[in-house]
Amino acid sequence: MAEVQAAYDPVTIAVAAERLEVPQPTLRVWASRHNARKLARTGKTVWYDYNDLATIEAHLHLGKRVPITPELRDAYRAQLRAAA
Repeated sequence: MAEVQAAYDPVTIAVAAERLEVPQPTLRVWASRHNARKLARTGKTVWYDYNDLATIEAHLHLGKRVPITPELRDAYRAQLRAAA
């Protein structure tokens, strides 16, 4: 099995939505629905792994099934890196 990347890129929904050019409410629903990796919480602000959110967005954009856990999405990204 490919090595899984351990480094996370912490972002808020606002920052991730800006980077991915997706409305914040939409990204928030995707994060909830697909169990996006939460890294921390400060008050009401939740910090997510940007790579996980970007993988969810890419699968949805391509019309593919989103892997059901953050670990499976990590493995998917590792496979892509190995193939490149």
